[in-house]
Amino acid sequence: MFEINIIKPDEPMTTASLQPGIYRIGKSPASHIQLNSPEVSSRHAVLNVQEGSVTVSDVGSTNGTFVDGERIDPETEITLDSGVELKIGAKIIIKIFDPSIPREEPEPELDDEPQEDLAPLEEGEPVNAKSSEGRIARADREDMIMLSGIRWEYRKVAQEIKQSVHAELLKRMNLKNLTLSGADPEEIKKQALETITIILKELSSQIPRGVDISILEEELVNEAVALGPLERLLADESVTEVMVNGYESVYIEKEGLLRRTDLTFADNNQVITVIERIVAPLGRRIDESSPMVDARLPDGSRVNAIIPPLAIDGPSLTIRKFSKKAFTVDDLINFGSLTGDIAEFLKLAVLLRKNILISGGTGSGKTSLLNVVSNFLPNTERIVTIEDAAELRINKDHVVRLEARPPNIEGRGEIAIRDLVRNSLRMRPDRIVIGECRGGEALDMLQAMNT
Repeated sequence: MFEINIIKPDEPMTTASLQPGIYRIGKSPASHIQLNSPEVSSRHAVLNVQEGSVTVSDVGSTNGTFVDGERIDPETEITLDSGVELKIGAKIIIKIFDPSIPREEPEPELDDEPQEDLAPLEEGEPVNAKSSEGRIARADREDMIMLSGIRWEYRKVAQEIKQSVHAELLKRMNLKNLTLSGADPEEIKKQALETITIILKELSSQIPRGVDISILEEELVNEAVALGPLERLLADESVTEVMVNGYESVYIEKEGLLRRTDLTFADNNQVITVIERIVAPLGRRIDESSPMVDARLPDGSRVNAIIPPLAIDGPSLTIRKFSKKAFTVDDLINFGSLTGDIAEFLKLAVLLRKNILISGGTGSGKTSLLNVVSNFLPNTERIVTIEDAAELRINKDHVVRLEARPPNIEGRGEIAIRDLVRNSLRMRPDRIVIGECRGGEALDMLQAMNT
C-alpha cells in the first residue's frame, strides 16, 4: 500500500491510501483522482499501482505530465520513486510515498509562475481519442437501454473496480468448494456479501463519488453466487430473450426489438462460471473439449451456450425465456398471428388425426404455435412428447414427456431425439409431438407418420 499526497495552490494537502490497481487522473467525473483545474485534461494521466512499485503514463494531455520537472512522452510508462514530484499541468503536485522508506524531504514550494505557456482545456470529450478504448459511439449509446443504475461515464471505472473486487473475493472465499460441500446457498450469499462489502471499503479511494456502492454490491454478489446481471433480466417479464456476446456485451429482445444494455460481467471467466451454474445441475458440462451445450433454467427457459475456441470473441450465451403464461388460440387471434378461420381449420386437422409440420425462422413462434395446436388434442388420447429441452406445455391428462440427453464427460450415454422417436413407437402412442427436428430424426418422423 502506498500513500498519495495531492497539493493544490491555496488548498490544504489531500492524503489518501493507494491499493494496487489502475487510477485515472483527470478532470472527468469518471476519474479516480479528479482534479478540477482548467489546465488538467479530462483524461490526463494514469497511475499503475502494483506491490512495491508505482508507474505513471501521460494519456495525451494538452498541458503535460512532469516527473522531477521533466515532461514525459505520451504513452510512456515512468516508474516513480518514493517521494518524487509528479506535476499535473503547472501547479498541481502529486507525491506518492512508500511507507517502508523514511521521508526526508520538506514540503515543496510552489512556483508562482507556470513553467510554460499552458492552454486551458475546454470541457467535453477527452483530447486523446485513443485512450477511449472500446468506447461506444454516442449515437449507439443513446439507443442503449440503461439498466445498471450506474451513469455511462462511470461504467468503465465500475467495471475495473468489479474486476479487482472479484479477484480479491476469490482469494478470500473458495466459492466453488462451498457450493460443492452442500452449504446453504443463502449462507454462502451472506458470506459473499460481507466479504464484498469489506473489499469495497478497502478500495473506497478508487470509487468515484457518482458510483452507488449498493449497486456494485448487488452486481458482485449476483456474479459470485447467482447468474450475475442476468438475474434482473430474467425477473423482467417484458424481456423475451437475453443474449450475451462476451462479458461486455449484453443484448435483450423486448417488444420484438433487439436492444443493447449497459449491463456487463466482470470478465469472460465470470460468463463461463454463470454458464456452468446453469448446466451443472442438469448433469451437463461445458469446457474446451465440449464447448457447446443446450440446457434449460428451472422455469423452463431454453439456454444455449458456446465458448472459446469456437466463440472467437468470448463466451456466447442465449436464453429464450419461458413465458409464464401459455398462449391460447384466442391470444394468437388477438395478436393477428391467426385468423379465426385458420384456427378452426387447424383444430379440425388435429381432431381428424392429420399430420402437421410447423416450420419457421428463429424466434418466429414455432413452439408457441405447437403448444396451441397440441392443446386441440382430445383428453382421451395417450400423447408422447419428445424434445431437446422440455418446453411444451400440453394441458392433458395422459401425457408422457421425453427429453434427449447429451453425452457425459466420457462421451458416452447420449440419447438423441432420433432414438426417442423410434422408442416412442413402442409406447402405444395415440399422438407423437416432436419439439424440433434438426437431423436424422426427420426421416424417422416421416416414417412414423405412415404407421
